[in-house]
Amino acid sequence: MSLPQIQTRQYRIEAFTHDFMFSGIMEFLGSLMIFINSPDRRTILFKNVTVTALDTASTLNSYSVEELLIRQEELVMIRPLDELSPGTASLLPVKEKLRIFIPRFVVQAQASHGPDTKVGDMFDTVGGNWITTIEAHVHPLVPVKIPVFHKTPQLLLSRRHVRFYHAVSE
Repeated sequence: MSLPQIQTRQYRIEAFTHDFMFSGIMEFLGSLMIFINSPDRRTILFKNVTVTALDTASTLNSYSVEELLIRQEELVMIRPLDELSPGTASLLPVKEKLRIFIPRFVVQAQASHGPDTKVGDMFDTVGGNWITTIEAHVHPLVPVKIPVFHKTPQLLLSRRHVRFYHAVSE
């Protein structure tokens, strides 16, 4: 009897740290959210990556590399360029429009939580570090060296990098 095979998946992404944007392919095993939220996962592998500095004062030119390992605690947000399926990045039943401040950017997006969870508790009650947001609008708080997307259907945010947030009235 053979063991079930764990499926390797790849998504085109743009990932951000405080200082860099990485455009490439993220490869992972099984479910994306389980994979990146694993407490044992210290690094994430990106392939065919272009590394671009965000700071306008940076003298580093963009460069490409075949494989890049990024320490997970450095990642602030991940923008999937391929749409994630509901099974890959599931949402909870209640959606809340939030304005979320992270280093270098402010994000306005829909985040989800359980029916009994208050807005003030929603990032504390989510298992793992990464949360899925939808209908995200991203605006730089300081000038950036390269054009950055302003709207995306899905955005993964590292809750450890959320500085503060609040609900937004419609």
